[in-house]
Amino acid sequence: MTKFPKLSQKLILEAKKGYHQFMSEDLIKLDHEKKLYDVVGIQIKTKEHITLNNLFEILKWRQPALPGHFKLNNEKRVKEISKYAYKTQDEEIRVAVLTLIKGVGLPSATRILSISNPELYPTYHKMGWLVLKKWNFLEEEYGLNTNKWIQYLNSCRTIMEKYSISGRELDQILIATYLKHNLNINLQKFVPLDEFL
Repeated sequence: MTKFPKLSQKLILEAKKGYHQFMSEDLIKLDHEKKLYDVVGIQIKTKEHITLNNLFEILKWRQPALPGHFKLNNEKRVKEISKYAYKTQDEEIRVAVLTLIKGVGLPSATRILSISNPELYPTYHKMGWLVLKKWNFLEEEYGLNTNKWIQYLNSCRTIMEKYSISGRELDQILIATYLKHNLNINLQKFVPLDEFL
């Protein structure tokens, strides 16, 4: 087995290219992701809340099937919860409030944040955690709670600042690095649908 690569400017450039090559194999996913960031994200940022339709588009990204309880939401509930989330300055509260929307777990809440503000937010997933751990930015095991998200976000922002990249770019780099250097995630022990590509 080859040694896991260290974080460097060269790795960042290679991983960005690798992500786009990986995504170009599935043009439907690539188009959907582009629409989310280029259209839906701008709508959310402008309105400072999400709509039920925005939520639907976000939840179907990186998830094979929508959670059934997603259908229990209505436009008013989604708008009120997301408006409150966007108003708070506290990152932990912001992501926790978004999980009050039915069908939105922690990873989906971070997708909402990333899509509406890709400069500041990566998405939260186990692949990214494992890569950051290999790079010695994280020590603990992955978990689905807000404390872990804040650790992850702080580690990501350190890298984002050092290498002058956005949260979206870092997310792509983490995914591509994971896929290229396969960290052998055990899918049998892997928890929710809301969690993986």
